[in-house]
Amino acid sequence: MKDKLTLQPASSFPPIVGHEPRILILGSMPGIESLKQQRYYAHPRNAFWPIITSFFGQSVKLDYPQRCDLLIQKRIAVWDVLKSCRRPGSLDQHIETESMVANDFVELLQRHPSIRQIFFNGG
Repeated sequence: MKDKLTLQPASSFPPIVGHEPRILILGSMPGIESLKQQRYYAHPRNAFWPIITSFFGQSVKLDYPQRCDLLIQKRIAVWDVLKSCRRPGSLDQHIETESMVANDFVELLQRHPSIRQIFFNGG
């Protein structure tokens, strides 16, 4: 069993958000590969970017800044529910409940009142 005191807190990234987003897609917390790369959905087996690029008729080979620009152009914002937490590995089921700190959605929604729909990516 891993010593909980040795777990370092994971911290999420700022949102991908343009001027007038209409949709907000929420993940839980970036996985290990995303944290290493400081990019949303960076693990090669994650289906988020292939789904988004396919849905909008774009190449899955777009680089990360182009993918982010695509979301902004389509008025889609992306963020995570958690600002920080402790979690061994990348699985959400291993997030230590007592360590969870939520992002400030009140502030985000006040800054972006154009958001009309919120979707959750995952459980």
